[in-house]
Amino acid sequence: MLISYGAIPQESVDDPSIWMKKAFYTTGARDRTLRPEGAMEMGEELLIAFDSTQQALRAEMLLEYAEMEIDIFPTPKEITAGCAMSIQFFREDLAGVREIIAGQNVEIRGIFGRNEEGNGYIEIHD
Repeated sequence: MLISYGAIPQESVDDPSIWMKKAFYTTGARDRTLRPEGAMEMGEELLIAFDSTQQALRAEMLLEYAEMEIDIFPTPKEITAGCAMSIQFFREDLAGVREIIAGQNVEIRGIFGRNEEGNGYIEIHD
């Protein structure tokens, strides 16, 4: 079993006791969905696509530390062939996600949502 640590504030990097408080165990795959099936209408979930796995993992740690409900899953091929990982989150958290991403200088390809037909993705600029 792989041990992964949640995001750690920069000022706490040298204090392992902080790391242990945020420790969680994972096999590398999520076995949960963001909400029960049918609880959300299509288009309410957005995703962040990345050009590098390093940036995706960094964003995951930062967003989890901020206690945002996120999920990691493979990047849809319609978006990019760059990084294979995307982060899914709720549209209602868009402002907070943008603030964290910009404030921590996380490099992203873009933020995307489902198109009206539900069969593809469009980049979100608002």
